[in-house]
Amino acid sequence: MAPAEKSGLPDASLDLITVAQALHWFQFDEFFEEARRVMRPDARIAVWCYGDSKISPEIDPLVDEVNKGILGPYWDERRKYIDEAYRTIPFPFDVVASPKLSLVCEWTAEHYLGYVESWSSLQNYRRQHPEAPDVVQALGKKLAPLWKDVKKVSWPLDLKVGKKKGP
Repeated sequence: MAPAEKSGLPDASLDLITVAQALHWFQFDEFFEEARRVMRPDARIAVWCYGDSKISPEIDPLVDEVNKGILGPYWDERRKYIDEAYRTIPFPFDVVASPKLSLVCEWTAEHYLGYVESWSSLQNYRRQHPEAPDVVQALGKKLAPLWKDVKKVSWPLDLKVGKKKGP
């Protein structure tokens, strides 16, 4: 284990670097310098993130009300890079065409509410408002009549693939 910006790997030792849902936390200049150092001449780098889920026209606005409304101010400022699909993060590589991908799960409402429990914005909100009503419990009550059994939950993946420039 090592920081992304100082991997400790040998020069020109990698054919592929992948970063899943984490690039927005890195120090960009230092990470990309380290990536170029450890990449072989024809190596690739693939970075991706996923933003908001899609479930159904009836459910999505209820989730947005919590995610963007109640919890919106409690997301870390670097969340903007995910909302911008990593388009605004510098990417000093020759861009390689990549497919459109999605992450798809079949979940119960309980599975989805468990996922909402993992949101850092929810944890920040709870720390700052310990006496506030439970946001997840309230969402669960709204979802109950709309979410019976299992539903498909999907997240578009925003993928950037690049090739090392030069030798």
